[in-house]
Formats: sequence, structure tokens, C-alpha cells
Amino acid sequence: MRILRARGIPATSLHDIFRATVVSRIQYAAPAWSGMCSSADRTHLGSILRRSKRLAYSRNDLPPIADLFNAADDDFFNRFKINSMQSLTTSTYLTNFEPVHTT
Repeated sequence: MRILRARGIPATSLHDIFRATVVSRIQYAAPAWSGMCSSADRTHLGSILRRSKRLAYSRNDLPPIADLFNAADDDFFNRFKINSMQSLTTSTYLTNFEPVHTT
């Protein structure tokens, strides 16, 4: 990111690149592993996002790590609610299931 900024990449493009590389990697499998993150892991991920804001690699409105995890969980469960072709939605266990958000 530092090299891109030194080469004169506009701030909006730098923000898009950060979101496409770093944030997308954090959110990719977050529903699977975010529940197993320790408090230290969440603090470390949060510090990465805060540092990116301070260094102007990302927008200032980038949500905290807990919100990113909650959004990924919501998206995951909503996909199963909406798509009736998924085998898990036919289960009575998941038809009325709502994700639990922890902060």
C-alpha cells in the first residue's frame, strides 16, 4: 500500500484496493472462524483496521472488526433464508434461526 501511494495512486483507488485485498480477506470466511477468535485476535485485527485509517489506506467510515464479522454472519444466514434450493434451508432447524451477535 505504501508503494502504491508513493507511486501517486489517488486516495479513492487506494481505498478500493485496500477494501478489495485486506477487508475481503478478513470477511471471506468470517462466519466460519470469527466465533473462534480470541479477544487478542479481535484486538489485533481491529488495530490493523485502525492503522489503515490513520495511514489513509482506507476510508474513515470503515466499520470496526465486530461490525464486519456481524455483516458477514448476516449475509451468510440470509443467503440460506433466501435460497430455497439450498439443502440447509429445508431443515426446520435453520428456517427460524437468527445469528447471535457478540461484540
